[in-house]
Amino acid sequence: MLKDFYKRFGLEGSLKESEEKFMTRVDTTILDNYSASYKFWDPYYLEWLSVEIGEDWKRYVYKSSGDRRKYIKSEINLRVICQRNFRRYLLILESIYKYILLNSDYNTKDKAGEFVYLNANINDFLEKSETDLGIFWKDGKFYPSGSKLLDKKLIIDVLDWLNDFPEEKKDFEKALKEHLGKRDNDAIGDCYNCVEGVARKILNNNKVLDNNKEELVTKLGFSQEWKSLIINFIKYANEYKRHASDKRYKINPDEVEAFIYLTGLITRICIKKRLQ
Repeated sequence: MLKDFYKRFGLEGSLKESEEKFMTRVDTTILDNYSASYKFWDPYYLEWLSVEIGEDWKRYVYKSSGDRRKYIKSEINLRVICQRNFRRYLLILESIYKYILLNSDYNTKDKAGEFVYLNANINDFLEKSETDLGIFWKDGKFYPSGSKLLDKKLIIDVLDWLNDFPEEKKDFEKALKEHLGKRDNDAIGDCYNCVEGVARKILNNNKVLDNNKEELVTKLGFSQEWKSLIINFIKYANEYKRHASDKRYKINPDEVEAFIYLTGLITRICIKKRLQ
């Protein structure tokens, strides 16, 4: 409703305003629901979450019961943990999804229902935002978004295709996370690791990407012009990935977005060739 109202009256919301509204929507539905759920305020969840994000909460309320102290509730809840910080909201929403996935107390039917609830709400809140929040949600994780068409072909589809390449999928997911967190030099390195790993697997060797470029281009059946593209991909990554150069400058985020899309393109082509 709000998004349509803004559009009809030619109004534009700021990114900050949209983030605030997203957090409020999450507060009044997802966080309030799980804060009231025993599974998400008992000591086990809080201990698990503490380990996951490296923070300690010990403000529990107990009452004595004979020789034992009975846990009543924590003085904190998911809203408090989120600290009204947009990035933390994304982190905690991911943690809720992961906890449901790992929690053996949930049977398959319960998990399916919880996942449907989370996915539907989060995607609905992203869609309701009057300003593009620059993120999308897939399989329990947030990723930075760009062009919707490119995202579909070079990010979302590639994440699915990488299911048979678990280590390389982790590298690609890390690259997306680093870009979302504005750690772009690290994102470049993770992109490089993804392509290098996929190339090793389709060529069945353990060579670094620089030593695999000739064989990779031949395997793909591409022209020598593509060899130049691969060489420049390697050169760019070597200059800007972590610890690569003391002289590197701060990268333009649009460059990094383009590099991520290029990584998705090369990865997609390599996997497609392997499947033929």
